[in-house]
Amino acid sequence: MKLLGRAGRPVRKARAVIAVVALAAAMAAAAGPRLSFVGDRNSVEMGVMLRDTFCTRPLRIVNTGDSALVITSVFSDCRCSYAKFPREAIAPGDTAVIEVFFSSARRHPGAFVKSMRIRSNDKCSPHSFVITGTVDRYSTKD
Repeated sequence: MKLLGRAGRPVRKARAVIAVVALAAAMAAAAGPRLSFVGDRNSVEMGVMLRDTFCTRPLRIVNTGDSALVITSVFSDCRCSYAKFPREAIAPGDTAVIEVFFSSARRHPGAFVKSMRIRSNDKCSPHSFVITGTVDRYSTKD
């Protein structure tokens, strides 16, 4: 049975659609390294912090690809946050922890949201995550 389009011509769109689907499947099969956040949580909650204090929280990642994942840097827009990341390659299926640090020194009281990015050998790099929390108005230094 032939599908006929306008003017009685055979429809050739089906071939194009099949070719696109086959190409997408081939690209997905050769994925390479793939950084994913454990539990799809691309945020780190620092909680309520006092002014002039320092807070550390873990961010768990997993390599869902089919080759080793190498993190090259983790960076932020400001100097109030930074991260320590594993320097060794992360094997497919393995998890790793990035230690995220935040300093509330010289911060105004109130809620904050900071963005950080992870650069790696993943094709979709950089991956973004956010740091959230609240700085309390009372300082530990009197």
